[in-house]
Amino acid sequence: MPADGQTPEFVVSGDLRPFREAFDAIDTNENGALSSHELAQVLRMMGTRATVEELSDMVRELDRSGSDEISFQEFMLFIM
Repeated sequence: MPADGQTPEFVVSGDLRPFREAFDAIDTNENGALSSHELAQVLRMMGTRATVEELSDMVRELDRSGSDEISFQEFMLFIM
C-alpha cells in the first residue's frame, strides 16, 4: 500500500532495483535502451503478439527523446 495513499511505495523508499532488474532483463543487447524488437520478445513471452505497427506505436508513445528506443527513465515514467 502506498505510504501516503497515492505515491507508490517504491517511490517513497527510492528502491528502483526491481525495476532496473526487469528493464535489464528485457534489454537483451545490453545497450541501456529497449527497442521494438526487445519489446516484441517480452510480449511474446507474456503470450501477446503485436504487429510491427503496434510495436512502433508503443515505442513512439514512450520515447520522449526521439531515439526510437525506450530509456530506463522513459520506462520508469511509464511505470509510474
